[in-house]
Amino acid sequence: MARNRRILQRAFAYCGLDPAVAYTLAGRLWNAGAGFATLFFIAGFLSPGEQGYYYTFTNLLGLQVFFELGLTLVLLQFASHECAHLSWAPDGTLAGSVDGRQRLAALLRMALRWYAAAAALALICVLPAGIWFFHLREAQAPGVGWLVPWAWMACATAASMAVSPLFAILEGCGQVAEVARMRALQAILANSALWVALLLRLGLYAAPIYATLVFTVEAVWIAKARAGWLRDLLAVRIEGSPLSWAREIWPFQWRIAGSWLAGYFLYQLFIPMAFALFGPKMAGRVGMSISVAGGITTLGLAWMTTKAAPFGSLIGRREWAALDDMFRRAFRQSLCAAALIAAVVWTCALGLHTRHLPVAARLLDPLPLGMLLITALLNQIVAAEATYLRAYKREPFLVISLVSGGVTAILSAALGLRFGVTGMLAAYLGVSTLFAGAGAVIFRRCRRAWQAEPPRTDAESRAA
Repeated sequence: MARNRRILQRAFAYCGLDPAVAYTLAGRLWNAGAGFATLFFIAGFLSPGEQGYYYTFTNLLGLQVFFELGLTLVLLQFASHECAHLSWAPDGTLAGSVDGRQRLAALLRMALRWYAAAAALALICVLPAGIWFFHLREAQAPGVGWLVPWAWMACATAASMAVSPLFAILEGCGQVAEVARMRALQAILANSALWVALLLRLGLYAAPIYATLVFTVEAVWIAKARAGWLRDLLAVRIEGSPLSWAREIWPFQWRIAGSWLAGYFLYQLFIPMAFALFGPKMAGRVGMSISVAGGITTLGLAWMTTKAAPFGSLIGRREWAALDDMFRRAFRQSLCAAALIAAVVWTCALGLHTRHLPVAARLLDPLPLGMLLITALLNQIVAAEATYLRAYKREPFLVISLVSGGVTAILSAALGLRFGVTGMLAAYLGVSTLFAGAGAVIFRRCRRAWQAEPPRTDAESRAA
């Protein structure tokens, strides 16, 4: 028994399955399997027109990145650097450096104010924008009741956005495995509610029911598991100005915001574009295919995103060898897993298409689907490199992200009008290939330059 346990432990270590990755992967495996099951529920219980609305709901709500402005990632990195000098006490609070606690408390309060305002603005702007967008295209799918589900989903998503900084800071403080365990439970409950709603033939109401369960689990978990941590940090007396948003956070945040806004055009634009150019039915096929590709990327990045906080702590201690070794192992495991899953998914989709099974008509044809899956792998490489470099609290991908996002939007619309969805995804693949090559060059250059820099004092780091 002991020998088998040691063999299993070595196998887990070789695959990089530490607790944080294991919980994250469990949640994402559930999401992947649940996503596959959801494909059949949607195909069976939503009309092709409703399917288009369903996926367009989610992508239009992605416009919240224009209000969040990349602060989630910034919070995680700043918290990870501060928590290099703090530790978790038995009562669930953080103990250690007085300065570190004050800076973390200031970060938390700043984040809560920002996200409360951002969630309110997102609701005020995105809700009526969606009503206008869908109203213009009602004639393409008559009889679809979209107004109340859209309004409900926008409200639930805004509520979830308001509490999201708490999880970013907790992950930065080393609670990656705990947050991942919550996310796994959240995925199980929310997907189960979605399926029940579809089985009950509630139509598009299934989407806001899912979003409401997501927020409910988040709120309950914070209240039950981390209320003491939250109360303790909010009660910390802050003397002076231990953390400057203008000098420390904004120089990093605006670059992240630029990259995230460009990411909207790289990842979120295609479903609304297909809805506008080709109608709800094709938007549904594009949405389902992008959902599959996104699930593969999410699974693959489980090895990488769980290392964002440890990367930041290692950088704070200037442990370069350990940092690079952790990155190389996580990168290799991440990409291999994603490539294997993508190959299996495309082969299965080809089989469905060849046999002319009904579910195949809800996905893209094998050629555009294959291009989309290859693009997802290229984007995963860039995302892994960005995770590593952003742990230095810098954003070197801003320019190429903005250029790639703009060029992708223009070329996709132009080629989409001429060659349909295949042309749209060919443009996406071409730009992503160039983006990945440029990203690799930037990654190597920045990694060498930043590790060669002399260490900064605390005052220099805060003034940078």
